[in-house]
Amino acid sequence: MYTKQSETWLDRFPVEIVFEIFDYLSSNDILSIFFQFNYRFNTIILQDHRHLSCLKLPPSNSYFWRTTIFAIRSNIQTLIITHPAVWLPLNIFSNLTSIIIDSETEWSLTHIASLFNLNDLRRIYTLKILNASSINANLILPKVFHPQSALQRFHCEPIINLYHHSHFNNLQSNLNLRTLTINTNHFKDIYRLIQQHAFNLKALTIRLGTLYTYEREYDFSDLMKIKLEQLSITMKQREGRKTDDYSISRIDLARLVSVIHMFSQSLIFLSLNFTDCHIFTDDNLLLNGKQLQMHLLQYLGQLKNFHLNVSIANYTISNEPCTILSTFRTEFYFRHHWNFGMNRYYLYSLPFKYDELYGFESFELSNTALLQPKPSLWHKIRTVHLERTDGTVLNDLIHMSNLQTIKIRKSPFVDSNVLIGGRNETSLVKRDSSNSQSQPCLSDTHSSLYTITSVHLTGGDMENDIGSLLRVLPNLNHLVLKHTLLPPMNSSLIRILQEKIQRLEVMFTLGPICTIYI
Repeated sequence: MYTKQSETWLDRFPVEIVFEIFDYLSSNDILSIFFQFNYRFNTIILQDHRHLSCLKLPPSNSYFWRTTIFAIRSNIQTLIITHPAVWLPLNIFSNLTSIIIDSETEWSLTHIASLFNLNDLRRIYTLKILNASSINANLILPKVFHPQSALQRFHCEPIINLYHHSHFNNLQSNLNLRTLTINTNHFKDIYRLIQQHAFNLKALTIRLGTLYTYEREYDFSDLMKIKLEQLSITMKQREGRKTDDYSISRIDLARLVSVIHMFSQSLIFLSLNFTDCHIFTDDNLLLNGKQLQMHLLQYLGQLKNFHLNVSIANYTISNEPCTILSTFRTEFYFRHHWNFGMNRYYLYSLPFKYDELYGFESFELSNTALLQPKPSLWHKIRTVHLERTDGTVLNDLIHMSNLQTIKIRKSPFVDSNVLIGGRNETSLVKRDSSNSQSQPCLSDTHSSLYTITSVHLTGGDMENDIGSLLRVLPNLNHLVLKHTLLPPMNSSLIRILQEKIQRLEVMFTLGPICTIYI
Protein backbone atom coordinates (compact mmCIF):
# COMPACT_ATOMS: atom_id res chain seq x y z
CA MET A 1 0.00 0.00 0.00
CA TYR A 2 2.99 2.30 0.42
CA THR A 3 4.28 1.97 -3.17
CA LYS A 4 1.24 3.34 -4.96
CA GLN A 5 2.49 5.97 -7.43
CA SER A 6 0.36 8.85 -8.66
CA GLU A 7 0.75 12.56 -9.15
CA THR A 8 -1.84 15.27 -8.68
CA TRP A 9 -1.73 19.02 -8.21
CA LEU A 10 -1.46 18.34 -4.47
CA ASP A 11 1.94 16.74 -5.06
CA ARG A 12 3.23 20.07 -6.32
CA PHE A 13 2.75 21.61 -2.86
CA PRO A 14 5.86 21.70 -0.70
CA VAL A 15 5.66 19.91 2.65
CA GLU A 16 5.32 23.24 4.47
CA ILE A 17 2.07 23.99 2.61
CA VAL A 18 0.80 20.46 3.24
CA PHE A 19 1.40 20.95 6.96
CA GLU A 20 -0.53 24.23 6.85
CA ILE A 21 -3.47 22.32 5.37
CA PHE A 22 -3.11 19.72 8.11
CA ASP A 23 -3.35 22.49 10.73
CA TYR A 24 -7.05 22.86 9.88
CA LEU A 25 -7.81 19.15 10.14
CA SER A 26 -8.04 16.62 12.93
CA SER A 27 -5.70 13.65 12.87
CA ASN A 28 -8.64 11.41 11.94
CA ASP A 29 -9.47 13.65 9.00
CA ILE A 30 -5.85 13.66 7.83
CA LEU A 31 -5.74 9.88 7.86
CA SER A 32 -9.14 9.45 6.19
CA ILE A 33 -8.33 11.88 3.38
CA PHE A 34 -4.61 11.56 2.71
CA PHE A 35 -3.34 8.24 4.03
CA GLN A 36 -3.00 5.68 1.25
CA PHE A 37 -3.60 8.52 -1.22
CA ASN A 38 -0.17 7.94 -2.73
CA TYR A 39 3.39 7.14 -1.77
CA ARG A 40 4.40 10.78 -1.12
CA PHE A 41 1.54 11.46 1.29
CA ASN A 42 2.09 8.16 3.07
CA THR A 43 5.69 9.20 3.66
CA ILE A 44 4.71 12.68 4.86
CA ILE A 45 2.12 11.29 7.28
CA LEU A 46 4.39 8.61 8.72
CA GLN A 47 7.04 11.21 9.43
CA ASP A 48 4.62 13.80 10.82
CA HIS A 49 4.74 13.47 14.61
CA ARG A 50 3.03 16.79 15.31
CA HIS A 51 -0.34 16.36 13.60
CA LEU A 52 -0.76 12.69 14.45
CA SER A 53 0.15 12.80 18.12
CA CYS A 54 -3.54 12.76 19.11
CA LEU A 55 -6.03 10.26 17.67
CA LYS A 56 -9.72 9.68 18.30
CA LEU A 57 -10.15 5.93 18.25
CA PRO A 58 -12.80 5.08 15.62
CA PRO A 59 -15.68 2.90 16.89
CA SER A 60 -15.38 0.78 13.74
CA ASN A 61 -12.60 -1.76 13.30
CA SER A 62 -12.77 -1.66 9.52
CA TYR A 63 -9.87 -2.91 7.44
CA PHE A 64 -8.82 0.68 6.66
CA TRP A 65 -8.59 1.68 10.32
CA ARG A 66 -6.94 -1.55 11.42
CA THR A 67 -4.15 -1.20 8.85
CA THR A 68 -3.86 2.57 9.24
CA ILE A 69 -3.60 2.61 13.03
CA PHE A 70 -1.11 -0.23 12.91
CA ALA A 71 1.05 1.83 10.53
CA ILE A 72 1.02 5.06 12.58
CA ARG A 73 0.70 3.57 16.08
CA SER A 74 4.14 4.78 17.21
CA ASN A 75 3.15 8.41 16.46
CA ILE A 76 0.19 8.37 18.86
CA GLN A 77 0.77 9.97 22.24
CA THR A 78 -2.84 10.84 23.15
CA LEU A 79 -5.79 8.51 22.52
CA ILE A 80 -9.39 9.76 22.69
CA ILE A 81 -11.89 6.97 23.36
CA THR A 82 -15.56 7.64 22.62
CA HIS A 83 -17.00 4.12 22.86
CA PRO A 84 -16.52 1.39 25.50
CA ALA A 85 -16.06 -1.35 22.90
CA VAL A 86 -12.32 -0.73 22.53
CA TRP A 87 -11.13 -3.10 19.82
CA LEU A 88 -7.39 -2.45 20.14
CA PRO A 89 -5.14 -3.26 23.09
CA LEU A 90 -3.42 -0.18 24.46
CA ASN A 91 -0.04 -1.86 24.47
CA ILE A 92 0.28 -1.56 20.67
CA PHE A 93 0.79 2.22 21.11
CA SER A 94 4.41 2.25 22.19
CA ASN A 95 4.55 6.01 22.87
CA LEU A 96 1.08 6.47 24.36
CA THR A 97 1.12 8.74 27.45
CA SER A 98 -2.43 10.16 27.66
CA ILE A 99 -5.95 8.72 27.52
CA ILE A 100 -9.11 10.83 27.24
CA ILE A 101 -12.49 9.11 27.70
CA ASP A 102 -15.29 11.18 26.17
CA SER A 103 -18.12 8.72 25.76
CA GLU A 104 -21.89 9.14 25.95
CA THR A 105 -22.33 5.38 26.27
CA GLU A 106 -22.43 3.90 29.75
CA TRP A 107 -19.34 1.89 30.69
CA SER A 108 -19.56 -1.33 32.67
CA LEU A 109 -16.97 -2.89 34.96
CA THR A 110 -16.15 -5.32 32.14
CA HIS A 111 -15.41 -2.44 29.76
CA ILE A 112 -13.17 -0.75 32.29
CA ALA A 113 -11.32 -3.96 33.11
CA SER A 114 -10.75 -4.66 29.42
CA LEU A 115 -9.31 -1.20 28.86
CA PHE A 116 -7.17 -0.72 31.93
CA ASN A 117 -4.75 -2.93 33.70
CA LEU A 118 -1.78 -2.08 35.85
CA ASN A 119 0.68 -2.81 33.06
CA ASP A 120 -0.98 -0.17 30.88
CA LEU A 121 -1.12 2.44 33.66
CA ARG A 122 2.60 2.03 34.29
CA ARG A 123 3.28 4.16 31.21
CA ILE A 124 0.17 6.39 31.09
CA TYR A 125 0.80 9.80 32.65
CA THR A 126 -2.56 11.50 32.01
CA LEU A 127 -6.10 10.11 32.31
CA LYS A 128 -9.14 12.33 31.67
CA ILE A 129 -12.78 11.24 31.98
CA LEU A 130 -14.88 13.99 30.45
CA ASN A 131 -18.44 12.76 30.16
CA ALA A 132 -20.19 13.11 33.50
CA SER A 133 -22.66 10.26 33.05
CA SER A 134 -20.80 7.48 31.30
CA ILE A 135 -18.58 5.90 33.93
CA ASN A 136 -18.86 4.82 37.53
CA ALA A 137 -15.65 6.51 38.56
CA ASN A 138 -15.41 4.49 41.76
CA LEU A 139 -14.51 1.49 39.59
CA ILE A 140 -11.47 3.31 38.22
CA LEU A 141 -10.09 4.75 41.46
CA PRO A 142 -8.34 1.52 42.58
CA LYS A 143 -6.38 1.60 39.31
CA VAL A 144 -5.48 5.27 39.73
CA PHE A 145 -4.52 5.12 43.40
CA HIS A 146 -2.09 2.24 43.26
CA PRO A 147 1.69 2.19 43.88
CA GLN A 148 2.35 0.71 40.42
CA SER A 149 0.40 3.43 38.61
CA ALA A 150 2.49 6.02 36.75
CA LEU A 151 -0.41 8.50 36.51
CA GLN A 152 0.65 12.07 37.17
CA ARG A 153 -2.58 13.80 36.10
CA PHE A 154 -6.10 12.49 36.78
CA HIS A 155 -9.11 14.54 35.62
CA CYS A 156 -12.55 13.10 36.45
CA GLU A 157 -15.82 14.93 35.71
CA PRO A 158 -18.29 12.18 36.80
CA ILE A 159 -19.29 12.49 40.45
CA ILE A 160 -17.26 10.26 42.74
CA ASN A 161 -19.15 9.17 45.86
CA LEU A 162 -16.79 8.33 48.70
CA TYR A 163 -19.31 8.49 51.50
CA HIS A 164 -18.79 4.85 52.56
CA HIS A 165 -15.61 3.52 54.14
CA SER A 166 -15.63 0.53 51.79
CA HIS A 167 -14.88 2.85 48.86
CA PHE A 168 -11.43 3.51 50.35
CA ASN A 169 -10.62 -0.13 51.12
CA ASN A 170 -9.14 -0.89 47.69
CA LEU A 171 -7.22 2.37 47.38
CA GLN A 172 -3.50 2.62 47.91
CA SER A 173 -0.98 5.43 47.50
CA ASN A 174 0.03 6.88 44.15
CA LEU A 175 3.24 8.79 44.81
CA ASN A 176 3.43 9.92 41.16
CA LEU A 177 0.13 11.82 41.16
CA ARG A 178 0.73 15.57 40.86
CA THR A 179 -2.54 16.98 39.44
CA LEU A 180 -6.03 15.90 40.52
CA THR A 181 -9.37 17.22 39.23
CA ILE A 182 -12.30 15.59 40.97
CA ASN A 183 -16.07 15.99 41.38
CA THR A 184 -17.60 14.85 44.66
CA ASN A 185 -20.42 15.71 47.03
CA HIS A 186 -18.64 16.40 50.32
CA PHE A 187 -15.44 18.17 51.20
CA LYS A 188 -14.47 15.53 53.76
CA ASP A 189 -14.15 12.97 50.94
CA ILE A 190 -11.39 15.04 49.36
CA TYR A 191 -9.57 15.34 52.66
CA ARG A 192 -9.47 11.57 53.16
CA LEU A 193 -8.50 10.90 49.57
CA ILE A 194 -5.49 13.20 49.33
CA GLN A 195 -4.34 12.77 52.93
CA GLN A 196 -4.13 9.00 52.63
CA HIS A 197 -3.46 8.33 48.95
CA ALA A 198 -1.86 11.35 47.20
CA PHE A 199 1.01 12.63 49.34
CA ASN A 200 2.88 14.35 46.49
CA LEU A 201 -0.07 16.27 45.03
CA LYS A 202 0.76 19.74 43.67
CA ALA A 203 -2.49 20.89 42.00
CA LEU A 204 -6.02 20.13 43.23
CA THR A 205 -9.23 21.17 41.45
CA ILE A 206 -12.45 20.30 43.28
CA ARG A 207 -16.09 20.51 42.25
CA LEU A 208 -18.25 20.11 45.35
CA GLY A 209 -21.90 19.66 46.21
CA THR A 210 -21.49 21.12 49.69
CA LEU A 211 -18.89 22.42 52.09
CA TYR A 212 -20.85 21.21 55.09
CA THR A 213 -19.57 18.16 57.01
CA TYR A 214 -22.42 16.19 58.51
CA GLU A 215 -20.22 14.12 60.79
CA ARG A 216 -17.60 14.93 63.41
CA GLU A 217 -15.01 17.64 63.03
CA TYR A 218 -11.82 16.59 61.27
CA ASP A 219 -8.27 17.35 62.27
CA PHE A 220 -6.81 18.75 59.07
CA SER A 221 -3.26 19.10 60.38
CA ASP A 222 -2.11 16.03 58.41
CA LEU A 223 -2.59 18.07 55.23
CA MET A 224 0.47 20.14 56.13
CA LYS A 225 2.59 17.27 54.82
CA ILE A 226 1.22 17.90 51.31
CA LYS A 227 3.02 20.76 49.56
CA LEU A 228 0.04 21.83 47.48
CA GLU A 229 0.74 24.72 45.11
CA GLN A 230 -2.61 25.17 43.32
CA LEU A 231 -6.10 24.87 44.85
CA SER A 232 -9.35 25.53 42.95
CA ILE A 233 -12.75 24.97 44.59
CA THR A 234 -16.08 25.27 42.76
CA MET A 235 -19.51 24.71 44.30
CA LYS A 236 -22.01 23.26 41.80
CA GLN A 237 -25.68 22.47 42.32
CA ARG A 238 -26.72 18.84 42.07
CA GLU A 239 -29.83 17.64 40.27
CA GLY A 240 -32.75 16.91 42.57
CA ARG A 241 -31.64 19.23 45.35
CA LYS A 242 -33.28 22.49 46.34
CA THR A 243 -31.54 25.75 45.64
CA ASP A 244 -31.82 26.65 49.33
CA ASP A 245 -29.52 23.72 50.11
CA TYR A 246 -26.65 25.61 48.51
CA SER A 247 -25.66 28.24 51.02
CA ILE A 248 -22.36 29.08 52.68
CA SER A 249 -22.53 29.78 56.39
CA ARG A 250 -19.97 31.32 58.70
CA ILE A 251 -19.15 27.84 60.03
CA ASP A 252 -18.65 26.46 56.51
CA LEU A 253 -16.14 29.18 55.71
CA ALA A 254 -14.31 28.71 59.00
CA ARG A 255 -13.75 25.06 58.12
CA LEU A 256 -12.65 25.96 54.61
CA VAL A 257 -10.21 28.57 55.89
CA SER A 258 -8.70 26.06 58.32
CA VAL A 259 -8.05 23.66 55.44
CA ILE A 260 -6.47 26.33 53.23
CA HIS A 261 -4.20 27.34 56.12
CA MET A 262 -2.67 23.88 55.99
CA PHE A 263 -1.11 24.80 52.63
CA SER A 264 0.09 28.26 53.70
CA GLN A 265 3.78 27.48 53.12
CA SER A 266 3.39 26.23 49.54
CA LEU A 267 0.17 27.59 47.97
CA ILE A 268 0.78 29.98 45.06
CA PHE A 269 -2.65 29.79 43.32
CA LEU A 270 -6.10 29.91 44.97
CA SER A 271 -9.49 30.02 43.23
CA LEU A 272 -12.89 30.10 45.01
CA ASN A 273 -15.91 29.93 42.68
CA PHE A 274 -19.18 29.99 44.65
CA THR A 275 -21.69 31.46 42.19
CA ASP A 276 -24.02 28.47 42.63
CA CYS A 277 -24.20 29.11 46.38
CA HIS A 278 -25.82 31.84 48.46
CA ILE A 279 -24.07 33.97 51.04
CA PHE A 280 -26.64 35.27 53.51
CA THR A 281 -24.65 36.66 56.43
CA ASP A 282 -23.59 40.29 56.31
CA ASP A 283 -20.31 39.54 58.12
CA ASN A 284 -19.16 36.86 55.68
CA LEU A 285 -15.42 37.24 55.14
CA LEU A 286 -15.72 36.58 51.37
CA LEU A 287 -17.62 39.87 51.10
CA ASN A 288 -15.23 41.88 53.21
CA GLY A 289 -11.75 42.44 51.87
CA LYS A 290 -10.29 43.41 55.21
CA GLN A 291 -11.69 40.32 56.94
CA LEU A 292 -10.55 38.13 54.06
CA GLN A 293 -7.05 39.51 54.38
CA MET A 294 -7.01 39.18 58.16
CA HIS A 295 -8.32 35.60 58.40
CA LEU A 296 -6.90 34.01 55.27
CA LEU A 297 -4.83 35.82 52.68
CA GLN A 298 -2.15 37.32 54.92
CA TYR A 299 -1.16 33.82 56.06
CA LEU A 300 -0.54 32.60 52.51
CA GLY A 301 2.95 34.00 52.13
CA GLN A 302 3.66 32.36 48.76
CA LEU A 303 0.31 33.20 47.14
CA LYS A 304 0.70 34.93 43.75
CA ASN A 305 -2.71 34.41 42.13
CA PHE A 306 -6.05 34.80 43.92
CA HIS A 307 -9.37 34.44 42.07
CA LEU A 308 -12.81 34.92 43.61
CA ASN A 309 -16.35 34.60 42.23
CA VAL A 310 -19.26 34.60 44.71
CA SER A 311 -23.02 35.05 44.73
CA ILE A 312 -24.64 37.38 47.27
CA ALA A 313 -28.12 36.44 48.54
CA ASN A 314 -28.50 39.36 50.96
CA TYR A 315 -30.12 41.99 48.74
CA THR A 316 -29.46 44.79 51.24
CA ILE A 317 -25.73 44.15 50.93
CA SER A 318 -25.80 43.80 47.15
CA ASN A 319 -27.43 47.21 46.80
CA GLU A 320 -24.34 48.78 48.34
CA PRO A 321 -21.51 47.68 46.01
CA CYS A 322 -19.33 50.66 46.92
CA THR A 323 -19.41 49.61 50.57
CA ILE A 324 -18.22 46.09 49.75
CA LEU A 325 -15.61 47.18 47.22
CA SER A 326 -14.19 49.80 49.58
CA THR A 327 -12.96 46.95 51.81
CA PHE A 328 -10.80 45.73 48.90
CA ARG A 329 -9.22 49.17 48.33
CA THR A 330 -6.31 48.65 50.66
CA GLU A 331 -2.54 48.72 50.28
CA PHE A 332 -2.49 44.91 50.66
CA TYR A 333 -4.60 44.32 47.54
CA PHE A 334 -2.92 47.06 45.51
CA ARG A 335 0.49 45.61 46.34
CA HIS A 336 -0.58 42.19 45.06
CA HIS A 337 -2.36 43.71 42.01
CA TRP A 338 -5.61 42.00 43.04
CA ASN A 339 -8.63 43.94 41.74
CA PHE A 340 -12.34 43.26 42.16
CA GLY A 341 -15.65 44.09 40.53
CA MET A 342 -19.29 43.76 41.51
CA ASN A 343 -22.54 43.69 39.55
CA ARG A 344 -26.05 42.85 40.67
CA TYR A 345 -25.59 40.04 43.19
CA TYR A 346 -22.07 38.91 42.29
CA LEU A 347 -18.60 39.81 43.51
CA TYR A 348 -15.55 38.72 41.50
CA SER A 349 -11.84 39.26 41.06
CA LEU A 350 -10.37 40.88 37.95
CA PRO A 351 -9.16 39.92 35.42
CA PHE A 352 -12.12 37.55 35.38
CA LYS A 353 -10.75 33.98 35.25
CA TYR A 354 -13.94 31.91 34.89
CA ASP A 355 -15.83 30.89 31.78
CA GLU A 356 -19.29 32.01 32.98
CA LEU A 357 -20.30 35.50 34.13
CA TYR A 358 -23.62 36.39 35.77
CA GLY A 359 -25.47 39.71 35.97
CA PHE A 360 -23.27 41.78 33.68
CA GLU A 361 -25.74 44.66 33.10
CA SER A 362 -23.92 47.11 35.39
CA PHE A 363 -20.79 46.85 37.49
CA GLU A 364 -18.57 48.67 39.96
CA LEU A 365 -14.79 48.24 40.24
CA SER A 366 -12.41 48.41 43.19
CA ASN A 367 -9.77 50.05 40.99
CA THR A 368 -11.02 52.92 38.82
CA ALA A 369 -8.01 52.51 36.54
CA LEU A 370 -9.80 49.44 35.13
CA LEU A 371 -12.73 51.50 33.84
CA GLN A 372 -11.10 51.89 30.43
CA PRO A 373 -12.04 48.95 28.15
CA LYS A 374 -9.49 46.18 28.54
CA PRO A 375 -10.19 42.94 26.64
CA SER A 376 -7.76 41.13 28.95
CA LEU A 377 -10.24 41.58 31.82
CA TRP A 378 -12.89 39.39 30.17
CA HIS A 379 -11.14 37.16 27.61
CA LYS A 380 -11.80 33.93 29.58
CA ILE A 381 -15.59 34.30 29.43
CA ARG A 382 -17.50 31.86 27.23
CA THR A 383 -21.02 32.41 28.63
CA VAL A 384 -22.66 35.57 29.99
CA HIS A 385 -26.03 35.85 31.80
CA LEU A 386 -28.05 39.00 31.09
CA GLU A 387 -31.42 40.48 32.01
CA ARG A 388 -31.46 43.06 29.24
CA THR A 389 -29.85 43.34 25.82
CA ASP A 390 -29.82 47.00 24.88
CA GLY A 391 -27.00 48.69 23.01
CA THR A 392 -25.17 49.78 26.16
CA VAL A 393 -24.79 46.20 27.39
CA LEU A 394 -23.71 44.89 23.98
CA ASN A 395 -21.05 47.57 23.72
CA ASP A 396 -19.48 46.07 26.83
CA LEU A 397 -19.79 42.53 25.46
CA ILE A 398 -17.61 43.49 22.51
CA HIS A 399 -14.61 43.35 24.85
CA MET A 400 -15.29 39.65 25.62
CA SER A 401 -13.24 38.33 22.72
CA ASN A 402 -14.09 34.64 23.28
CA LEU A 403 -17.77 34.96 24.22
CA GLN A 404 -19.89 32.19 22.66
CA THR A 405 -23.23 32.09 24.50
CA ILE A 406 -25.68 34.68 25.85
CA LYS A 407 -28.27 33.52 28.39
CA ILE A 408 -31.21 35.77 29.22
CA ARG A 409 -33.85 35.19 31.92
CA LYS A 410 -37.19 37.01 31.91
CA SER A 411 -40.53 36.66 33.68
CA PRO A 412 -42.20 33.40 32.57
CA PHE A 413 -45.48 32.97 30.71
CA VAL A 414 -48.07 30.68 32.27
CA ASP A 415 -50.66 30.47 29.49
CA SER A 416 -49.60 27.48 27.36
CA ASN A 417 -52.39 28.16 24.85
CA VAL A 418 -50.78 31.49 24.07
CA LEU A 419 -47.40 29.82 23.63
CA ILE A 420 -48.83 27.46 21.04
CA GLY A 421 -51.40 29.59 19.27
CA GLY A 422 -50.19 33.17 19.32
CA ARG A 423 -50.37 36.25 21.53
CA ASN A 424 -53.18 38.22 23.10
CA GLU A 425 -53.55 40.97 25.72
CA THR A 426 -53.69 38.52 28.63
CA SER A 427 -50.43 36.92 27.60
CA LEU A 428 -48.55 40.17 27.99
CA VAL A 429 -49.48 40.74 31.62
CA LYS A 430 -46.50 38.70 32.83
CA ARG A 431 -44.00 40.62 30.73
CA ASP A 432 -41.10 42.35 32.39
CA SER A 433 -42.08 46.01 32.54
CA SER A 434 -38.51 47.05 31.84
CA ASN A 435 -39.03 46.21 28.17
CA SER A 436 -41.62 48.94 27.78
CA GLN A 437 -39.09 51.58 28.73
CA SER A 438 -37.02 53.36 26.15
CA GLN A 439 -33.72 51.56 25.56
CA PRO A 440 -30.74 52.40 23.38
CA CYS A 441 -31.18 50.87 19.98
CA LEU A 442 -28.90 48.25 18.52
CA SER A 443 -26.95 49.10 15.43
CA ASP A 444 -24.81 47.39 12.87
CA THR A 445 -21.73 48.23 14.94
CA HIS A 446 -22.49 45.11 16.96
CA SER A 447 -21.59 42.91 14.01
CA SER A 448 -18.21 42.72 15.75
CA LEU A 449 -19.85 40.21 18.12
CA TYR A 450 -18.88 37.54 15.64
CA THR A 451 -17.85 34.96 18.27
CA ILE A 452 -21.39 34.58 19.67
CA THR A 453 -23.09 31.52 18.21
CA SER A 454 -25.75 30.66 20.81
CA VAL A 455 -28.59 32.54 22.56
CA HIS A 456 -30.75 31.10 25.37
CA LEU A 457 -33.96 32.85 26.47
CA THR A 458 -35.93 31.66 29.51
CA GLY A 459 -39.38 33.24 29.88
CA GLY A 460 -40.23 36.53 28.25
CA ASP A 461 -41.32 37.40 24.74
CA MET A 462 -39.02 36.36 21.90
CA GLU A 463 -40.06 39.25 19.63
CA ASN A 464 -39.60 42.01 22.21
CA ASP A 465 -36.82 40.61 24.40
CA ILE A 466 -34.31 39.26 21.88
CA GLY A 467 -35.66 40.18 18.46
CA SER A 468 -33.17 43.00 17.92
CA LEU A 469 -30.35 40.89 19.35
CA LEU A 470 -30.96 38.04 16.91
CA ARG A 471 -30.75 40.47 14.02
CA VAL A 472 -27.26 41.79 14.85
CA LEU A 473 -25.35 38.59 15.66
CA PRO A 474 -23.70 37.56 12.38
CA ASN A 475 -22.74 33.99 13.34
CA LEU A 476 -25.70 32.98 15.49
CA ASN A 477 -26.73 29.37 14.75
CA HIS A 478 -28.13 27.94 18.00
CA LEU A 479 -31.27 29.21 19.76
CA VAL A 480 -32.82 27.83 22.98
CA LEU A 481 -36.25 29.02 24.14
CA LYS A 482 -37.79 27.94 27.47
CA HIS A 483 -41.28 29.04 28.57
CA THR A 484 -41.05 31.83 26.01
CA LEU A 485 -43.79 33.54 24.00
CA LEU A 486 -43.08 32.67 20.37
CA PRO A 487 -43.43 35.20 17.54
CA PRO A 488 -46.37 35.07 15.11
CA MET A 489 -45.81 33.38 11.76
CA ASN A 490 -45.80 36.73 9.93
CA SER A 491 -42.95 38.11 12.09
CA SER A 492 -39.74 39.10 10.37
CA LEU A 493 -37.95 36.90 12.92
CA ILE A 494 -39.17 33.82 11.08
CA ARG A 495 -36.98 34.66 8.11
CA ILE A 496 -34.00 35.21 10.43
CA LEU A 497 -34.57 31.82 12.04
CA GLN A 498 -34.68 30.17 8.63
CA GLU A 499 -31.48 31.87 7.47
CA LYS A 500 -29.34 31.63 10.61
CA ILE A 501 -30.51 28.96 13.02
CA GLN A 502 -29.14 25.47 12.49
CA ARG A 503 -30.21 24.14 15.88
CA LEU A 504 -33.47 25.26 17.54
CA GLU A 505 -34.69 24.04 20.93
CA VAL A 506 -38.13 25.12 22.19
CA MET A 507 -39.47 23.92 25.51
CA PHE A 508 -42.52 24.90 27.52
CA THR A 509 -44.60 23.21 30.21
CA LEU A 510 -48.32 22.45 29.94
CA GLY A 511 -48.57 21.42 33.58
CA PRO A 512 -46.49 20.31 36.54
CA ILE A 513 -45.33 17.14 34.76
CA CYS A 514 -46.09 17.21 31.04
CA THR A 515 -43.40 18.82 28.90
CA ILE A 516 -43.38 19.33 25.14
CA TYR A 517 -40.16 19.71 23.14
CA ILE A 518 -40.22 21.08 19.62
